[in-house]
Amino acid sequence: MRKSDSVAFGAKAANLGHLLNRNFADVSIPDGFSVPFFWYDRFMKENGFDKVIEEAIQDIDFVHNPRVRRKKLEELRSAIQKGRIDSALRDEIVRRWKSQLGGRPVFVRSSSNAEDLPNFSGAGLYYSVPNVRSGDQLIEAVKKVWASLWKFEAYEARVRNYVDQQTVYMSALIQIGVDMDRGGVMFSTNPFREKNSDSTYISVVCGHNDPITANGGMPEQIIVEGRSGSISLMTFSQMENALRFDESGGLKKEPVSCASKKSGRIISDMEARRLASIAIRVKGAFGGKVEQDIEWGMIGNRIFLLQARPYAAKK
Repeated sequence: MRKSDSVAFGAKAANLGHLLNRNFADVSIPDGFSVPFFWYDRFMKENGFDKVIEEAIQDIDFVHNPRVRRKKLEELRSAIQKGRIDSALRDEIVRRWKSQLGGRPVFVRSSSNAEDLPNFSGAGLYYSVPNVRSGDQLIEAVKKVWASLWKFEAYEARVRNYVDQQTVYMSALIQIGVDMDRGGVMFSTNPFREKNSDSTYISVVCGHNDPITANGGMPEQIIVEGRSGSISLMTFSQMENALRFDESGGLKKEPVSCASKKSGRIISDMEARRLASIAIRVKGAFGGKVEQDIEWGMIGNRIFLLQARPYAAKK
């Protein structure tokens, strides 16, 4: 995949394929594959869910009453989770997971045509399913990701951003899971300055970075100045637990243990500068004009890139 393939797979999956093919020598991008929009659309039509959505959008109570809308969307998601998936598609997903990815634990991530857009990131609106370890879990995770397109919060956000509800589609990105010991997000700019700068903002936690992407707790926050390379530590992490892979699937909580006992820091200044350099290169990979919002993880000294999307400043 390349960036242009977002029309079939969504920007999240296409952007990762784009980065993977740019050969970042000192960065790892976990392998994966995507189930394109075509199969979501076929699944919705074969199960009659497209008609349910069409009728709901034309229903006055659904349109004007948030409580009715929330209830109807919950019912729709439950029905999608129970829907019948094409048997050939099921077999192909499991086959490719076993052959291409070696049957290793994977994350099943959302990749829709209604997220990662220049003026609408959609960050945190849709579901990802972590550490999926069996074929049955994988198929259920794909349906959960598909269904998350119809979360109440996602629907409302699309309304506010004038997104046509009948032309939204969901792809499922199936990617080898990284049981990271440290992880976070970074922006190729300083979000606390009114104008974009050449600085990089980094937030980091011990364990998996879901506490950041799910907006839970206080991470360690750092600003790396582009010209001087100087480091500004904004906050220490205040999280008491870290998320790591559970052997039965999903994530489990463990006591935080990755912070330096001497400094209280999770990453060193040298590691922060290395991450900032990567952020600049990711921005360059997409033309150098659009700031990037990047999800990353670390195992020891090895850095993984998990996602890159246009940075959307909060107004």
